[in-house]
Amino acid sequence: MIISQTYARVNNKSPEQVFNWWLNLDSEKYCQWFPDHINWIWKGKKPENENNLGRKVFIHEMVDGFEFKFDGKLVEVEPNSFLLFKHSFLPLSFSFQFEPSENGTDVIFTLNAGFKGMLGWIFDPIIRVLNGKNLKKSHVVEEHKMLESIL
Repeated sequence: MIISQTYARVNNKSPEQVFNWWLNLDSEKYCQWFPDHINWIWKGKKPENENNLGRKVFIHEMVDGFEFKFDGKLVEVEPNSFLLFKHSFLPLSFSFQFEPSENGTDVIFTLNAGFKGMLGWIFDPIIRVLNGKNLKKSHVVEEHKMLESIL
């Protein structure tokens, strides 16, 4: 299992503001947010719950010239503090944790890719080669800096 964490700060915005922005994200906001973003689609009807738990999502973006598509769903939500998305069929998930800081909100982005146990020992080196060594941490930092100006 490959686990990569990236830390970013959104100045002058509360965890609630950043969390709610994510829950209400649409393709227009997603594309305006960062130049490498191509599409964000919440699939199907919005669930009865207020936090989109269980809602499917399709994400399309470029990361350092690599086309990234994610087809999955929001599987865990802790209001104003945590979102976890899992891919529909690949061993891939990512989460955002929002923590209050002195000047705004610290965002911890965690990417989990690969397998646990023996499968991880066999396949994870291949995933590392395909993804690059740093899993493009700079992309997450750059886009969250830009989030300050659009919230």
